[in-house]
Amino acid sequence: MKNKIILFTSFLLILIIILMPAKLIKKFIPEKSGFRLVGLDGTVWSGSIDHLQGKGWTLSEVKFNTKILALVTGQLGADISILEGDLKGDLSFSLKDDKNVELEDVSIKTQFSHFEKYIPFKGIELNGSIETQNLDLKLVDSKPNYLAGITQWNDGAVVFNGKSWQLGNFAINWQTNEDGSINGTIMKEKNVLDIQGNINISNQGLLDFSGSISTGVDKSMFNAFLFFADGKPSDGRQELKFKKKIW
Repeated sequence: MKNKIILFTSFLLILIIILMPAKLIKKFIPEKSGFRLVGLDGTVWSGSIDHLQGKGWTLSEVKFNTKILALVTGQLGADISILEGDLKGDLSFSLKDDKNVELEDVSIKTQFSHFEKYIPFKGIELNGSIETQNLDLKLVDSKPNYLAGITQWNDGAVVFNGKSWQLGNFAINWQTNEDGSINGTIMKEKNVLDIQGNINISNQGLLDFSGSISTGVDKSMFNAFLFFADGKPSDGRQELKFKKKIW
């Protein structure tokens, strides 16, 4: 009889946990986090959010499935689908805290204008869409520890000092080297710069770009890139070099 009571009690506890309403998620979000959730439905394990706002972003019609294995290892994780809002697409995440995050199979689309505040040049307006394909990213202490996959800038355009340039499409194939540094190869895409080259991000946070553009581009645009010129033009190409400490 005692064993039956224990089994029945355990069953009830498991059932309660499984059926915990998604609305309970709000209780785990600090008031000072800046995030606002509206329209939670389903359970904490599988549900939906009508609207999610925070950090300048608005996401709508968000579907989620919590990763149970992540909880076993002391992390919070979920598979996410975002149907509407500033960002659309699918991704999977696991996190220990806001500084240690792992993203997997990130296939999303958003507008480049959302990232202007991260561009190291003031007064530049960026247009076009940013897309990722099966991108994997791991942040350790808020710094990228691993990056692999493809990022694309489609219908790219730049506005600076009252002048606008339509650039075209760009894509970077990211890989993480054995020493922990991150390398990005600029893929062949249709753009007016005919840009070629590589980006390397060291473990110490030094971003190093080495590449070239065609000398046949618009003169005012070409002159803007001369600030990063590495030598004189040769064989219809202008070599470029740029270094920037990003953390």
